[in-house]
Amino acid sequence: LFRLNVLLTKYITFMQKAHLFAGKTFIVGMDTFNRLFDNKYYYGSQELVERSFQYIKNQRCKFLVFPREGIEKIEVFSDFLSLFEFSDFKPTGISSTEIRNKAVK
Repeated sequence: LFRLNVLLTKYITFMQKAHLFAGKTFIVGMDTFNRLFDNKYYYGSQELVERSFQYIKNQRCKFLVFPREGIEKIEVFSDFLSLFEFSDFKPTGISSTEIRNKAVK
């Protein structure tokens, strides 16, 4: 039996989350993993992508990535892939986006 503490936050970036939760593991889906390396979320700057991940690494944070139906992992050549562990578990049912959309209505 495992005991897990789950925290939800309103912070948008993982840099902010890493600052608050140093040494913790963030659970994300493959869709989020793919976006983490997309420099359009970093004002188009690859340097900001790398600086962000360096900060997260310095905070000793990790990511546990779950597959998403229909979403393939992008190929990433990065010094920061050691921060990620990829799960084989395939969740079924409703997505987090669907849960948020239902809560808003």
